[in-house]
Amino acid sequence: FSNELASIRKIFGRDSVITFISGDEGLALLENIRLITTHIEDEEQHLLRDKREKDFNARKELQLVLLVMVFFLATLALFMVRKVKFDISNFRKSEAELKYNAILLKNMSDAVVSTDNNFRIKSWNKRAEEMYGFTEAEVIDKLAPAVFKVEMAQEDVAQFEKKISEAEVWQGELIHHRKTGELLPV
Repeated sequence: FSNELASIRKIFGRDSVITFISGDEGLALLENIRLITTHIEDEEQHLLRDKREKDFNARKELQLVLLVMVFFLATLALFMVRKVKFDISNFRKSEAELKYNAILLKNMSDAVVSTDNNFRIKSWNKRAEEMYGFTEAEVIDKLAPAVFKVEMAQEDVAQFEKKISEAEVWQGELIHHRKTGELLPV
C-alpha cells in the first residue's frame, strides 16, 4: 500500500494521494489495513496470552516437582535420622553388654582365657593371672600353647584339633605349666 501511495505521489503529486485516500478505494484500502493491523494485534495478544499461560503452567509444574523433591528429601532425612538413632541405640546397648561381660569376666572365680581362631590369647582374667603367674600384658596376642606349654597325649591332640576345627566343644585333661614351670593339671 505504501508503495502504491509513493508511486501516486511521485507521479501525480501530494494532492492526488490525499484525494485517493479520501476516495472509496482509498478508504476501503485503509479499512483493509486497519483490519489486518487489528488481526495482527489480536494474534499477538493471543500468542502473548498463550505464552503467559504456558509460562505459568511451567512454573506450577516446577513448583510441584520441587515440592515433591523436598518431601522426598525430608522423608529420606527423617528415615536416616531414625536409622542413626536406632544404630546408636543398638551400639549403646551392645557397648553396655560388653562392659557388663568384661566386668563378669574380670570378677569370675575361675580362670578364663579366650583366643582367636589361631589360638592367640585375646583376654585373660585376674584368676588366670593368679593361677598361671602371668599378667594379662605378658600373654595378650601370644600363642596359647606356647604360654601354657601344654602336655597332651598324642591321641588327644588329634581329637582336640578335629573338635576345634568343627567348632565343637572339646573335653579332656591337659597338663599346663605355670610361669614358674610348675605343672598345672586342667
